Amino acid sequence: MTIPYGTVPPTDINTLVPTETESKEVTKEGVNLDAAFSSNSNIQLVFAKLQMQMATANKQKAEKSMDELSTSQKAVKLCADVITKAKAEAAKVSNNLLATTPLTEEVSKYFKDHLLTIPTKDKKDLTFAEWETVIAALNKQQEDIGVDTQQQMVYINDFLAQYNSYLGGVNSCIAQASNALSQIARNL
Repeated sequence: MTIPYGTVPPTDINTLVPTETESKEVTKEGVNLDAAFSSNSNIQLVFAKLQMQMATANKQKAEKSMDELSTSQKAVKLCADVITKAKAEAAKVSNNLLATTPLTEEVSKYFKDHLLTIPTKDKKDLTFAEWETVIAALNKQQEDIGVDTQQQMVYINDFLAQYNSYLGGVNSCIAQASNALSQIARNL
């Protein structure tokens, strides 16, 4: 967070940054009202603390979603690699419709690991048409993972927008408090 020089005394800035204890006190809803109102400060400072807690909560949610997005992207890549290998096997028998190639261990393992049903039942050797069925099932799996990845991106954008909004609220509170203090100082 950047604050223009001279707008708020340094002691006030330090009170806005959540302490380690306050950071741990952020609830599932994102705000710990008891911690925010325990201060003997003015209403702008209390509101700024609440805004800072909400910003911290949304930052944590965004970080969690980014971890989930990373996992989802790895799953998409793994599925794409298996599709490539399945296509290579299908290409071996594409010229002869009666020829077969064995179901590779990697494709079989992928189906088992992801609790998918191999569309060719328990066959060990597959024809071109059967490989096409396997590839179609893998493409569907990749599409499903891709939808999840896109949803995670939407969540991250939402959390970051909320984070920025709350930080804007903090900056606004600081500016209002600074203006109030300046007016009081002028009147003394």
